[in-house]
Amino acid sequence: MKLSSQQKEAFERDGFLVLPPISETVSQNIENWANEVKNLPHRPDAWMHYEEVNSAGERILSRTENYADYHQGFNSLFRGPQMTEILETLTGEPMVLFKEKINFKGSCLNCRHCN
Repeated sequence: MKLSSQQKEAFERDGFLVLPPISETVSQNIENWANEVKNLPHRPDAWMHYEEVNSAGERILSRTENYADYHQGFNSLFRGPQMTEILETLTGEPMVLFKEKINFKGSCLNCRHCN
């Protein structure tokens, strides 16, 4: 996606940029990929699953980090030319993925803000 001069100006002025919504296909891919990451076996030498204990004393997956290197879909989304081109156009600098994390719904166990 090439950014227009108006989009670049809006980013410079506002400090953020609103892009058009992603397609239903891309949205469904991301949802499917998140489920694939959720179902990865525990492998502390690769991706990092974090669990919490719920009120019933059961361990449940709350988040996963460091998964892009091991998931082709997310890796191409985060590091692919479409994403990096937008970011580099806005910042004027090369971009790299520093950290990625998925917080899974249902992991908020006793949080006031989830009531």
